[in-house]
Amino acid sequence: RGKGKIAGTEQRGVAVAKIVEDVASIAKNILGGTLVTIQTGPAGKKVSKILVAQDVYYPGPNPVKEFYLSILLDRAKGMNVIMYSTEGGMDIEEVAHNTPDKIFKEWVHPGGGLQGFQARKIAFNLGLSGEAFKNCVKFVTNLYNAYVGLDCGM
Repeated sequence: RGKGKIAGTEQRGVAVAKIVEDVASIAKNILGGTLVTIQTGPAGKKVSKILVAQDVYYPGPNPVKEFYLSILLDRAKGMNVIMYSTEGGMDIEEVAHNTPDKIFKEWVHPGGGLQGFQARKIAFNLGLSGEAFKNCVKFVTNLYNAYVGLDCGM
């Protein structure tokens, strides 16, 4: 979505509004348009809804770091897999193609669910420590429980 464009415009599928007044303008450019991404192919998909989210980045003492994390069903193994990387999310397909060693996978056995050591392994592989490590473990655990509890597909 971030790299995708609304057909016939320069408007991207993800936009940042610096002031509240820009939200309406951006929404008008996106709603009703056809979003074309790698996943949709050239036909694209009509945009009928948008998500408006408040900035979640904390301007703290450390630089902002973006990670990639997704949960999906590995049909070949019959297990959910948590895929994650330190390389962010916008170009994850390129990361997977060019540097597959930077994509980690953690399979979760359906009978046991996500184990604590697995959530800790994810935080460790992301290079986190201290409070960030603890928060990541809690986040991954809660995200996985929501994924299973809501019967999500991805």
